[in-house]
Amino acid sequence: MGTRIRIKLLISAICCTLLALGLTVQPALSQLSAGDVVFTGFNSDSPGDGFAVVLLSSVSGGQQIHFTSEGWNGSDFTGAGGSITWQAPAGGITAGTVLTFSDVEDVPWVNLGTVTDDTDMDLSGSGDVIYAFLGSDKDTPETPSSSAFLGTISSDLALYSQPDGTEGTLANTGLTEDGNEVILLPDNVDNAEYIGDRNGNTPDGYRTLVNDVGTKEATDDNWDIYNGNDVAPFPSFNDESFAIFSPPTIAFTSSTASGDEGNSVNLTVELVQATNADVDVDVVFLGSSSSAVSSDINNFSSQTVRFKEASTGATKNISIPIAESDGFENTEKAVFQVQNNTAGSIITPKLLTLTINDKDAPDVVINELLTEPHTDASGDVNGDGSRSASDDEFIEIVNNESTEIDISGWQLSADGETNVIHTFPDGTVLGAGKAIVVFGGGTPASGFGNAIIQTSTETGLSFTNSSGNVRLLDASGNVLQDIVYGGTGEPNAGDGQSVTRDPDISGSFVKHSNAKGSSGAIFSPGTKIDGTAFGSATYAIGIRGSEGWRMVSTPTSGTSVSDLFGGLWMQGITGSDDPSGDGTVFSWDEAAGSFTAPAGISSTLTPGKGYIVYVFEDNELSTPGVQGGFPKIVNTDNAENASPVSIQVTANDNDNNSTIDNNEGWNLLGNPFGTDISVDALIAALKTVDPNVNTNILVWNSDTDSYETLSSGDTIAPFQAFFVRYTIDGVSGTVNLNRSNLAANTGATFYKKRNETESEFSISLHGSEYSDPFHVSFSEGGEVALDPHDAYKLFSLDPNAINLYGVEGANKLLKDELPENLDKKIEIPLGFVAPDRQELRFKWKGLRSLPAGWTVTLIDRELKQEVDLSRISEYKFTADIPLNNDSPTKEDPLYAKTSEGNSDVRFVLAINPGMAAGASDNKLPNTVKLNPNYPNPFNPRTTLSFELTQESDVTLTIWNMIGQKVTTLVDGVREAGEHTESWNASNLPSGIYIARFEVGTQVFTRKMTLIK
Repeated sequence: MGTRIRIKLLISAICCTLLALGLTVQPALSQLSAGDVVFTGFNSDSPGDGFAVVLLSSVSGGQQIHFTSEGWNGSDFTGAGGSITWQAPAGGITAGTVLTFSDVEDVPWVNLGTVTDDTDMDLSGSGDVIYAFLGSDKDTPETPSSSAFLGTISSDLALYSQPDGTEGTLANTGLTEDGNEVILLPDNVDNAEYIGDRNGNTPDGYRTLVNDVGTKEATDDNWDIYNGNDVAPFPSFNDESFAIFSPPTIAFTSSTASGDEGNSVNLTVELVQATNADVDVDVVFLGSSSSAVSSDINNFSSQTVRFKEASTGATKNISIPIAESDGFENTEKAVFQVQNNTAGSIITPKLLTLTINDKDAPDVVINELLTEPHTDASGDVNGDGSRSASDDEFIEIVNNESTEIDISGWQLSADGETNVIHTFPDGTVLGAGKAIVVFGGGTPASGFGNAIIQTSTETGLSFTNSSGNVRLLDASGNVLQDIVYGGTGEPNAGDGQSVTRDPDISGSFVKHSNAKGSSGAIFSPGTKIDGTAFGSATYAIGIRGSEGWRMVSTPTSGTSVSDLFGGLWMQGITGSDDPSGDGTVFSWDEAAGSFTAPAGISSTLTPGKGYIVYVFEDNELSTPGVQGGFPKIVNTDNAENASPVSIQVTANDNDNNSTIDNNEGWNLLGNPFGTDISVDALIAALKTVDPNVNTNILVWNSDTDSYETLSSGDTIAPFQAFFVRYTIDGVSGTVNLNRSNLAANTGATFYKKRNETESEFSISLHGSEYSDPFHVSFSEGGEVALDPHDAYKLFSLDPNAINLYGVEGANKLLKDELPENLDKKIEIPLGFVAPDRQELRFKWKGLRSLPAGWTVTLIDRELKQEVDLSRISEYKFTADIPLNNDSPTKEDPLYAKTSEGNSDVRFVLAINPGMAAGASDNKLPNTVKLNPNYPNPFNPRTTLSFELTQESDVTLTIWNMIGQKVTTLVDGVREAGEHTESWNASNLPSGIYIARFEVGTQVFTRKMTLIK
């Protein structure tokens, strides 16, 4: 089983356990019933097969419970499988206790009680079912069987629902899905464990929580589920007990809410499980856990709600009025808790975090504007050595608040209407009292005070010279500033010098040379009129999105882990919030081929080195409620790194196979300056150490949970870390990063700034939630063989993600760059890793960028099908399980290598730059038809394809031989071209089936044979 870097929140909770004190007597054997045994773990990776269960009812001493993986046909256990008998210890076991079993395929072990009888339970990774039951022995359930079964878990829905009992069925077990006594895992998983709440609920409540398994790709359910390579992802199952509460139970309906100042928000309390008892409960404001104060919510302190003769699911609302404040306060958090119940128990979510959105606009000021630079050398305002009427225009904006402001997504409009001239990239944070300057273009030099420097994200600022107006809009389109220049009573901005507020920030606009303290200067971008800096030298970046990994570097010197990340929840290192927790910050050691953690939060971050950091939503996990949220701001007041910054780079053939592969050659570096840097200039600097460096920079995109490439023409934002790879053994040297040589100052987006390629297409592999692309581009420097422009694949840091890659020898590729004058057909094998998924589909885009006459074909070797990508929009298929056991491991966390040879690769991408002589130019089918299914005979899956000459309303159905419709595969409009559909007949008996395809008045049929 592949391991992964994963974060588990180990949060201490006070669980109320009621113990009755009295005489100790040996009770009669308890009367267990359906649902009293709930499975919380499943492990089919030998050695060490096992499972875990929670007992939701107390068990008397000597009580026996049997577990079997044999099939159940409705009356008897049949077929292959094994069984064990567990016996409770003499003192019995209290409700909520977790039993963990391991090595059940050999000599079973259990954490409590004893295994008194067993036959090997060799659990199958390709699907299995386990039953818990009462009976005279491990092979015989008591009668009637409907009262014998206590619970079940299945790792294959098809096997679980087999009518003939080959693996299992619910017939005559008394177990039902509606009653939550059945745990249905996604098909064919190797490992699964419940990771949800254990801190307090009723048995019914826990059965519901444990049954929140979700889809195969769900990230918000209560289970960790994945496949791997014969190594368990957890050394043992979690044996922490479940706190069992008695009904009635009360909770908030949600753990979060939001509202705007001046409005009211309802906090809803639910009677989750009712009894005959009336219940009162208080909703209390936790001021010590909140950034908001009581006056922000009209001095709300607490309020009691009453459930009188209410039924399960009843709700009560408490209205929280949000006061309007004077002035900008940014987003605030108010935390509430359910307390003081008069009966029953309070369960999760017992805390609710209310986000209060500020209605007041921040005081951000357009302070200076230059619309027409001088035509001589003095017009080179941006300092790039060239005067330009468009590039040297600028606008200066100042944050007049006492707090930092994330201005990501804000815009500037040159005509006061819709003419957007600049969009501030993601991650742009304007420090308190600090300025940002946007130039029209060029490569601005340094030396503009402490200001942030960007260039227009459009074709320039496009100011009208003598008069006009400029608007500053926030990310929601609200107008924050609307400045008119050159109008009646306003200074003319079109004679080579700027107009500026005098005094700065608060004054009216005047000619810069006329402003007090200007000493006749005609502009001062980034500084006050007198040339002094705005604000402090704070460097900041905004982190948006959601909880997960980020790649970060420091632009400042002498910066410790605490200096940069002290506002985040940190763990796993000395001095952090939770030193014993899983690590949240790592650098990469190329020589060792592994991630390494700093010694402690006081450790100094190395300028030029990159770090991966796990960012929690909550900044204070040990405090009730959610503190922080997103966006987050990471900042430092330290001085910018002095140029040049020197950083060690290496490439070592650690496995001595005479090539750089696997984790070798990768260096995790970072932008060491407070300005954007050019990828081209960075690659040039890296080549001074050794010319054998790949020309692609890989950055982590937290929105897609994957690495993406930056290449020629792209830029790297401040704070951005990245991977770069040397491709030859023996590299060891120091690269000198010079600020003036690297500076780009274009306003790059943190994580990625995309440089569009004229001729490029991509093919993506999709599951229900995740997807991953493989790119093919064409350039003058591209080659058919592996070349420096090809981008190597790094696997996602998210273990649930899909990973698609091209195969070139022993290398996995994210992008294959080919010659633009490709003159022969080539084939690119495609490999993929898609944990716990069977139903997948390929989609593609960008084919229109290819030259006329070129064809791209997807070849499915398993089904012996070839699909012209220009004829259909997607290709669906069913993957075999196990899909592909490749996955990152602790020893190979980057996983950029594949095994030699391509014979086991199912899919191939064929690119043909020219059509064969005499081939038809018409790529659409000539006739409507239903093609034979493949394979045929089949077991249990087959693929059908049909062709349409024009867009049509179609149906594709499956029938058995007695005229009963089995299923409908297609019912709706489909575009012209060839289409494929997969049919899974796992739950049907062997026999002959008919595929019926209807298009208008035309009907086509195909006979198919299912053999099991």
